Amino acid sequence: MRETEPILSRVQEHIAELSERIGERPSGSREEKAAQELIATHLNKSGYSCHYQSFTYPAVPAFFPYLTLPGILLLVISLLPGVWKILLVGFPFLVAGLPDIHGWLIDRMAQKAHSQNLLALPAGIAIDEVRVMLCAHVDSGRIIPRAGWWVQGILNNYMVILEVCAWLLAIPGLLYITMPSVAEAIQPLCIPVFVFSGFLLIWLDIWQQMGYRGKTSPGANDYASGAALCTALAEEYATTRGGVVEPIGFVFSGAEEAGLFGAKAFVRGNRSDKNKPVVINLDMVGCGKRVGMVTRSGRLKPYNTDARLVQMVRSLEPDALAVDYKYRGGDFIPFAQAGYRAISLEATDHGGVPITYHHASDKAENIQPEVIAKLAHLVRQMIAGLLNEKQP
Repeated sequence: MRETEPILSRVQEHIAELSERIGERPSGSREEKAAQELIATHLNKSGYSCHYQSFTYPAVPAFFPYLTLPGILLLVISLLPGVWKILLVGFPFLVAGLPDIHGWLIDRMAQKAHSQNLLALPAGIAIDEVRVMLCAHVDSGRIIPRAGWWVQGILNNYMVILEVCAWLLAIPGLLYITMPSVAEAIQPLCIPVFVFSGFLLIWLDIWQQMGYRGKTSPGANDYASGAALCTALAEEYATTRGGVVEPIGFVFSGAEEAGLFGAKAFVRGNRSDKNKPVVINLDMVGCGKRVGMVTRSGRLKPYNTDARLVQMVRSLEPDALAVDYKYRGGDFIPFAQAGYRAISLEATDHGGVPITYHHASDKAENIQPEVIAKLAHLVRQMIAGLLNEKQP
């Protein structure tokens, strides 16, 4: 991978610019726009034509219920007469559908917040001529409080644990359907469990969202690393192709952390079914030992990434780890929903998030250049293969 070595210094420079010079970049903030303007400055110098796409999105408050939703349901069920506890049968489905319910509620809010996407295209190339689109968001996420190492191990997997507990809590509901007398007998034991679990979920939700009073991470890995790699690749393609203009575009989206609103706005603004480019989303590419490829996202209603792109990654990087986003999201989702061939790549160790995820320690000094080199090499190979594909 000797050809990836020159790009590493540029990636690291861009990461430092975004995470240290600009720093925290909340969705819709001046810092978010400053990051896009800095990237545009670099790409304009490389001959790209840069355009902004402004959009509005729901103004999400500092606290918006997530785990609070199942918590409230448990408290309500604990107060209802016995037979109503059959509602517990639906509890696992509520937990599985939390991301969709949360997103639906946010979408019902007033569109008062403002952000923008940055689109960079090679000179002389129109959007409908682009065959491959690299995507990365520039905003950084809210800091999530941390606990002791053993508690943090539980918190890192709390949605999986919650899903298991949801099925256990559904058992009393099933008993009210199949064996009512047994259900009535164990009710005095179940009520304290329902009440404790409900208050625990509400407390955890408030603590995670409000524990740092809305402070935002420096976002070196999440998400300056993806934007930096996109920028460096764009610079490289502009200078190493002997005057040949490749039909490769770059989207640097805003307001991803608020709810993927930049990617949603891009899809809304480019509804043509003709010549949709292949989308490669670069997520947290700076921390981990292995290449991760997201194969699907969602639990109750999952969306799969493009099977041919997954197979391409497997053939080019046999050690790549398939990542299942059960309760996470990314900018590739709106593209996949709109019929684009899309995949998301990231760096990972075991398929989970790194220790710096949404944390104050997400700084440039903790970036691991080896995995960035591996991902840069993979993306270049994918682009070469995609550009050589016969167009329909």
